[in-house]
Amino acid sequence: MEEPNSLVSWLTENIFQDENSSIELYEIQQRLLEFTTHEIGRIIRKIPMFMNCVAKTKRCKNNYKKFTKVYYGLAWKISVSKNDEFKFQHISNMIQENTILISKTDHAITLGHFNGCLVNGNRILTELTFHSSGIWNVTISGKKVFLDDLKISDTFELSKESVQCIIDLAKNFKICSGVEESEINNIIDLPENALRENRADTSHDSVFKYRSKNCKCVVPFQSKLNVCTVCRKFKKQNNDNDFENNNKTLQKPCNDLPKSTIFLLSQTQFVNLNPHARRWDKDIIRMCLSIYCRSPRAYEDLAKSGFMVLPSKCLLQTYKNRVQHEPGIQKDILHWMKNEALAQNIGLGGYEGGIMLDEMSIQEDLELRKKGNSFEIIGFNEGLDETNYMKTLCSGKESLQLASHVLQLFVFRTYRDQRPICQYSDKRLDENREVLNWFGAWETSIKQSTEVKDKEKCLLSFQTREDLTSLLVGFDEMCKDRFQRISSSIILNRINSDVLENIFSQQRGLHNGANTNPTYLTYSRTMNTIILGEGSISRKSNTGGLSNCTTTNIYTTELPRRHVANPCKKIRKQ
Repeated sequence: MEEPNSLVSWLTENIFQDENSSIELYEIQQRLLEFTTHEIGRIIRKIPMFMNCVAKTKRCKNNYKKFTKVYYGLAWKISVSKNDEFKFQHISNMIQENTILISKTDHAITLGHFNGCLVNGNRILTELTFHSSGIWNVTISGKKVFLDDLKISDTFELSKESVQCIIDLAKNFKICSGVEESEINNIIDLPENALRENRADTSHDSVFKYRSKNCKCVVPFQSKLNVCTVCRKFKKQNNDNDFENNNKTLQKPCNDLPKSTIFLLSQTQFVNLNPHARRWDKDIIRMCLSIYCRSPRAYEDLAKSGFMVLPSKCLLQTYKNRVQHEPGIQKDILHWMKNEALAQNIGLGGYEGGIMLDEMSIQEDLELRKKGNSFEIIGFNEGLDETNYMKTLCSGKESLQLASHVLQLFVFRTYRDQRPICQYSDKRLDENREVLNWFGAWETSIKQSTEVKDKEKCLLSFQTREDLTSLLVGFDEMCKDRFQRISSSIILNRINSDVLENIFSQQRGLHNGANTNPTYLTYSRTMNTIILGEGSISRKSNTGGLSNCTTTNIYTTELPRRHVANPCKKIRKQ
């Protein structure tokens, strides 16, 4: 079993370049169970000896259901028996170009290698010391390199292949290049351990750079930078100063627009930052999420335009799917509504409302939905325990049926408008009661008639009669409860199911292509997109403006009947 810090050593000792062969990442991970495929794939192509390989995603040979990376240009080394003729003293004979023998004893052999970099006119010397006990170490310019940080083992086998592999690794070390002088604005603030060096190589002119006395000398293979973590602090300190300066500069013209300051500062901070290291402000996430839910294509074009740095699509989807929809009334949705009302500064009158119900046909299908580390099957009919018990008693068996309809609940709020009902004695409510009594009398007369045989054909459908009763009785009870507790008004022409039909239209066409009926899982995942894409407050209402102005509604019951439906007079005080 290999130790966790020897990943690079194991790969270089067991794999070599071969243009006619290929190796699966899944196969490598099966031999190194202590490492994940992500850890191996992140470093294998960064090793200099393996940079020429090509990675493609294909199905596993042994497990066709899984996909894995396949590295073309790599092959497994064939294990050979140890050559008894190779002795420890033979290491001194393995001298190649730009390699010298520094010292040789019975217990230690030191080889030196010069790379192409010049520091203050001197070439950098890498010293490899092999000990007869099977341990090796490396120093660069007289400073020890910690092999654990590079995921390289400090032990070796007494074989020509193992020693040659170590020499090849040492030749390809990524030497810390330091921080350029041009990247540091305030050199006076650098710590005392900063060293100024004149560095050059064969292809570039000499430049002045700064390195720390505690420099690690070597950068890990998987790092995208050429500067070690210790010397990188010089540049990081400079970025912090720039951010503070930008904050002071941008604060001057944006005192009246605090959110614009947040956005501009995020652009200056994240433009040269790795996408995985960005931490976005909640106001920016909220703005981008609103744009993305209204038009994903427009947001994608805006992000790719290069004019600004925006959160990724995956990050927005993570936030959007934070609240998962389940059958029934959910506490998360109620908390969401409350927080939105607080954010919009809605008064207490805006918290009053009712519940509207409507149903839509969906596809009968069973689907798997991931919930944490497990999966659940969804698509069955969902009902209360009493409903399930009644079905069992009637049918004599317990069975699950696929859901064919989804029942949508919508909480609506009452707003003041030009056609309000201001009190329970309004004559329009009396008209609704008369209409309800007329339909009830009609149904009773048909059912009690002995002359009518097919009674159902003489009446409206049962669903239509139930909808009429629910509409008239529900609206009357809502007005009665409203006027008993709060002095306000209710808009008659705004209490309808258009908002529910709008949700169903978006479910069928806008977000799910040309689907006639989506599945339950598709319906649930689309609800957050519809909610975030719609405005929290209607532009035709005045609930959101209660804090800015005071509205007084005047209504007179003594007006003639023909004037009851006319808009009431409104006095607005700024």
